[in-house]
Amino acid sequence: MSKFDRRNQAKQKRMTNHADHVKATSVFSGRDGAPRTVAVVPLCEGLSASAAVKSLNSSLDVEDEVPDNGWVRMNVDRFKQKLQYIVVGRRDLLQALDACRVADFVVFVLSPEQEVDETGELMLKSIESQGVSNVLTVVQGLDTVEPAKRKPQVVTSLKSFITHFFPAQEKVHSLDSRQECANV
Repeated sequence: MSKFDRRNQAKQKRMTNHADHVKATSVFSGRDGAPRTVAVVPLCEGLSASAAVKSLNSSLDVEDEVPDNGWVRMNVDRFKQKLQYIVVGRRDLLQALDACRVADFVVFVLSPEQEVDETGELMLKSIESQGVSNVLTVVQGLDTVEPAKRKPQVVTSLKSFITHFFPAQEKVHSLDSRQECANV
C-alpha cells in the first residue's frame, strides 16, 4: 500500500472507533436516556445518606422527596440528564455491596467529627476488593467544625484516609457548600 492509502485507512479506523464510542455512550444522553446510577454510602455512625442526596439535589434546584433507604430517580433539567440514587440508609455491608455493584458512581459520606469505625472500614475494604469504577467522597457537616481554622486540617485528614483505599481521589467535597455539591 502506498503512504496515502495507509493514512486513509488509519483515518477511517479512527473515525469508525469514534463513531462506535459515541454510539456506546449515547445511551445516557438526552431526556430519554438511561439514568446514571449513584450509590450513596455513609461510612460513619449517625450520618444520613438521604440528607446527602438532598444536599446534592438542592444544588441542582431539585426538591424531590428522598427516602431513608432504597431507590429514588431524579430528572435534572439543568443538565438534561436522569439520576438514579441508591440510598444505603442502614450501614449494612451486603446492601452497600449490592448497591456499589450496580452503580455507575459511588459517593462515600464521611463525618468531620467521627472517625470511620470498624464497620465503615469493613465496608470500604469489601467495596474496594469487589471493584468499583468511579468514586467520589463527600463530608457532611464540615461547617460545624470549630474553630474555622481546623477545617483545612480535617479535610486533609479525610483525604489522607480515603486515598489509602482509593488512591485516585483528589478531593473531599463538602456537602455544606452549594458549589461543591454542584461539582459532584
